[in-house]
Amino acid sequence: MMRELCALLEGGACPPDRRLADLVALARTHRVHLLLARRLARDAPEDLRHEVRVEAVRDTLRVRELVRVVSALEAHGCAPVVFKGAALALTHYPDSWLRPRLDADVLVDPACRAPAAAALAALEYERPAMTSGRYVMHQEMHVRADAVVGEHVVDLHWKLANPNLLAALPTHGELRARAVTVTVDGATQSGSQDRQPRTVLVASAADALVVACVHRAAHHAGSEELLWLYDIHLVASRLTAEEWTRGVDVARRAGVARLVRDGLDRAAVVFGACAPPAMLDALAAAGREASAVFLRGDLRPLDRIRADLAVLGPVAGSRLIAEHLFPPASYMRQKYGLHSRALLPVAYVRRIVGGAAGWWKRG
Repeated sequence: MMRELCALLEGGACPPDRRLADLVALARTHRVHLLLARRLARDAPEDLRHEVRVEAVRDTLRVRELVRVVSALEAHGCAPVVFKGAALALTHYPDSWLRPRLDADVLVDPACRAPAAAALAALEYERPAMTSGRYVMHQEMHVRADAVVGEHVVDLHWKLANPNLLAALPTHGELRARAVTVTVDGATQSGSQDRQPRTVLVASAADALVVACVHRAAHHAGSEELLWLYDIHLVASRLTAEEWTRGVDVARRAGVARLVRDGLDRAAVVFGACAPPAMLDALAAAGREASAVFLRGDLRPLDRIRADLAVLGPVAGSRLIAEHLFPPASYMRQKYGLHSRALLPVAYVRRIVGGAAGWWKRG
């Protein structure tokens, strides 16, 4: 049935009615149900067509909010670059509502973390309880409630990925230098006198391919979810020869060529091959890469930490362990609902003991 669903998304014949419900259920599981609804058009079940109408409205508000956030960050001198799902929705999907997403990922320079957080706070965003530290986390979540959407979520990044093992990925400056400008339709607030076109900077297609493959492997344990693979397929199928060369070069310099090759191979299995053989060969020829640890099916959190420690060295590595074990007191008080500092030691012990077993959990 998976093969039938993928073929249908790529323009295959509509299935008999008796199989449609199962295909829709499978598509929901893989978060490609909106793409399926577009393919089926009037043949889609009524509940799915209703969901499309709702999501189209919500997406308009999400995109409008993204433009508002980007404008505020620009005004604070943060030079934001939008990447991952929100960027692909605007650049590679026929309509942005076709690409489900829970948040908008925005990259800023590490030096701009404070002004960026201030800009979001001025827009009434709040930060949920999250651990933080120099090495343990390279992003932070900001959330604003919305009566229609539910909530707007901005993942503010100062590095492209959390694992320290991936520190050679392009920096904000590199991504910004290659970024492309996207004009966003319908981003002007209703009733506003300002009718100037709204734009956002998004990661280039070559960078988007690398990010999509790395994100799938490093943050989602090589997930076979079709949405991640469809992202890779869409980006790869539109790259020019020059963009392929640039993407392979970025992947090799960042030490993630095997992750990119794996993403392309997995996408090709379900949606068909679209990468030039020469580019696949160039990725395969990259040799040994430490990042290949993310391709292991039995990877444990402990293995991830060990890989980071090997990169960081003893001093920074010790700090990473400390940040894992002893996150900021403000985080601990909020997470455990503490009203007294005297209870903090108990909360830290609870965290360390309770989380220890998870470090050895595989897969």
